[in-house]
Amino acid sequence: MYAYFFPFYFSERDSFIKSEGDYQRSKGIVPFFIDEYECDNLKVLNKCDRLYVIAHGNTAVIGGGVRGTKKLEPKDLAKLLYDAGLQHDFEDLRLFSCYSGVSKNFASYAQRLKEALKSLGYKDIHVTGYLGMVDCSRDFRFLRDGSDFYTKRTKGITPEKDLIKSSMCLSNDDILKYRASNFKVQF
Repeated sequence: MYAYFFPFYFSERDSFIKSEGDYQRSKGIVPFFIDEYECDNLKVLNKCDRLYVIAHGNTAVIGGGVRGTKKLEPKDLAKLLYDAGLQHDFEDLRLFSCYSGVSKNFASYAQRLKEALKSLGYKDIHVTGYLGMVDCSRDFRFLRDGSDFYTKRTKGITPEKDLIKSSMCLSNDDILKYRASNFKVQF
């Protein structure tokens, strides 16, 4: 099962649920969407499921920078997931949040989240973070080398500039982005 957890409300949430739900159902997958206010629902996930945490964020917090939204540091998100009933044998958590895998001056949000979850007893957890500004919408995306496009619509990312090896660099204002799964790191 693919589960999508929203620790906070944000303006793009409803359109994401519709488009991602339609996409997953077209592949025969029934997605599961969970809001923070229904947070005891994580107990239904088993170790083989995939949990996406969807939130605005940066290298330090998720939720920050959005008017009126509380902020969660990695230890706070770990506690929220624990309190929501996430099983201790759970393995695959993907933090789909801008810059969640980037680490320049300190450990990335994703790495610190993994450590916080390990301290709560999640010994086999793998936390994936993304290396740039993510885009939840599915569209045609550049190949990693920027030479062409993938043939399927995928979630996007504007990666950190030093990660792009092609002569074609995109600014944050460009519509065309790279495939998010090509610019991620797992801890």
